[in-house]
Amino acid sequence: MADTFTPSGLAHVETREINGKWQLKFVRSFAHPVATVWRVLTAKEEVPMWSPYRPSRDLTDLGPVTLMMLDSEEEVPLECEILSVDPPHHVEYTWDTDLLRWELLSQSEGTTVTLYHTMEDRNWVPKVAAGWHICMDVAQTILDGIPHPPIRGMDAVNYGWTELNAQYGDLLGIETDNETDSQT
Repeated sequence: MADTFTPSGLAHVETREINGKWQLKFVRSFAHPVATVWRVLTAKEEVPMWSPYRPSRDLTDLGPVTLMMLDSEEEVPLECEILSVDPPHHVEYTWDTDLLRWELLSQSEGTTVTLYHTMEDRNWVPKVAAGWHICMDVAQTILDGIPHPPIRGMDAVNYGWTELNAQYGDLLGIETDNETDSQT
């Protein structure tokens, strides 16, 4: 399927340091209503169709949630916490030592999704941006009603992750190595 999948153009990204951690701001627009996009981003049965994890429940209520990592040969459970949620406007939760905050804004042409992903290591920012880029491309196909399997882990290299990592590194002014460890 790699020969039929081409990554979209680069998303709007920024990075900043917050209390010794690094936050990626990743912005993507979808030509779909906010309620539809919200469901894809938070429903237990929808999330594993595009993301590197499967939640133990919908991501719509405060409290503990297990995110089962699906991006390696062995599934790994991560005990996480939903810290803030205001359906269908935002959800914020821990992801191991990282923090994810998804914000959805209804626009006349659809929905703008802004992901704030806070992490420990600045060098991971382009890798993370490349991983989320591919995840959001797959989410786009789902929203458009075009079936596509999730792209996770090392398989992302076959779908343009390496090039996206380098491009986001250039865009953000962060030198990238040629490691093929993907964040998705």
